[in-house]
Amino acid sequence: MVLSLLLIKKEDLFLKFNALLIITTYIFLIAYSILKSGIIVPRYFIFLIPSIIIFITNFFDQKKFLKYKNIYLFLAIINTIVLLKQYNIQRPSINYLINNLDTKITKNYFVDEGELYENYFKNNKYLNTQLNFVKKENIKLYDKLFFICLNHPRMHVGTNKNIQDDRKCDFNNKKFKIINQKTIEDFKITLIYRIK
Repeated sequence: MVLSLLLIKKEDLFLKFNALLIITTYIFLIAYSILKSGIIVPRYFIFLIPSIIIFITNFFDQKKFLKYKNIYLFLAIINTIVLLKQYNIQRPSINYLINNLDTKITKNYFVDEGELYENYFKNNKYLNTQLNFVKKENIKLYDKLFFICLNHPRMHVGTNKNIQDDRKCDFNNKKFKIINQKTIEDFKITLIYRIK
């Protein structure tokens, strides 16, 4: 892409704008994911699709690259076939999660998924009408809590369960005792009790 950007004529500012939009978006998302919190998921790139189509169309119009069009077409078909089975991957269902929690025991829960998902759970209106979100640093103030962990979520791992480290959802805190653990689709729920 960078090579193609250099080959664009000075007069074609529209094409340069689209190429720069694609490059800067990817750089920003990668940098934010590395430095702050992982946010790279396909839905954040949807707005780039028109720019990518414009850029690729122009790329194939250049005579220097016409001989490679069959290779790119072949790679596009292979990529589509590989990703086709991942097409129906959904975000974790909050309804399904709530239905698998025994709110008679406690309505308090916390997560340890980083800033991005902590904000998602904390600001989810439906979840928080049913349950009470607790910050991880405040769990010592409660006797019983649910520790909710994204356990091999399909939106991240697809059908490959080997991507996530299984220890990610382990709860280790000497001040708490694990009462019960349940693994459901996309989540692992651990009920903990504070040792007095």
